[in-house]
Amino acid sequence: MNMDDGARARDRYTAALIPPRRDSRPRQIIRALWLSARELAPGFIPPPTLAYLVITDSATGRRVARRPVDADEAGGLLATVQNQLERDTPERFRRRWAITT
Repeated sequence: MNMDDGARARDRYTAALIPPRRDSRPRQIIRALWLSARELAPGFIPPPTLAYLVITDSATGRRVARRPVDADEAGGLLATVQNQLERDTPERFRRRWAITT
């Protein structure tokens, strides 16, 4: 019998959006220039990272996945992952996110 039978991924993992660490002054300037350039050429310049999607193993507290997320996808991606946590078994969720144990 598989130890994941009947279990949901939400019982083992959590997902959250974590803001990037505080930027230094030069990085703030670069980010502002990037955003300005993006406004001039929409669709050609990708948006900067707004946050990181972090998946944590609740049992160990270890971060098992981390992905940069831009402003265009932040809310939608977190909602998708939370839906997967509700629906998937831990084993399926690990495969979907390439989490190694």
